[in-house]
Amino acid sequence: MVDGTTNIGSAFSFGNQPTVTITGTDPGSGNFIASMSDNILYRYQVAVTSASVTLSQLVATLIGTYQAADLGPASLKLFYSTDITLDGADAQIGSNLTSVSTGSGEDITFTGIAKVLPIGTSYLFLTSDVFYNATLARTISGSSDAIADLTIAESFTNGAHSFAAANSHSITRIPGTPTDLFISEYVEDPPVTNT
Repeated sequence: MVDGTTNIGSAFSFGNQPTVTITGTDPGSGNFIASMSDNILYRYQVAVTSASVTLSQLVATLIGTYQAADLGPASLKLFYSTDITLDGADAQIGSNLTSVSTGSGEDITFTGIAKVLPIGTSYLFLTSDVFYNATLARTISGSSDAIADLTIAESFTNGAHSFAAANSHSITRIPGTPTDLFISEYVEDPPVTNT
């Protein structure tokens, strides 16, 4: 910069360019129960300073032996939360996705999100439903592994991102649920009464 001017060919940014730091973790290690919705695969802690940013796309990689039929249609979702806990008050962002896996995992992409992430700390949750007749003992996990998996509309400065490996979750039944239900009916003639 000379005499208050900037070379038009030089990179230039304002002092309030946001800094974004993503910390990805899988908050649980338990099994996923058949017929249950919104099982958490991965949680993204998003810390933003200086100015808000807009998340437009998120890519995640799912691995495991699960197949599309184990999850059911429109079973993969993304939620936004202002705190570390996913609950019914948290808004879904992006559209539901349907798995196409044949047993070797897949990449999924949430597009058109357009979610403003404000200054401060907020959270994204990647979740999956499990279909009622899912094949038991199959596994699933999901995560992102780099900031490039999240598309942010604005220019920003990278913080110290970290993406922990996801846990493998086995599909199981509700504890104590019998594996099969057999109903036997015995129809007998009424006893004969001597008169």
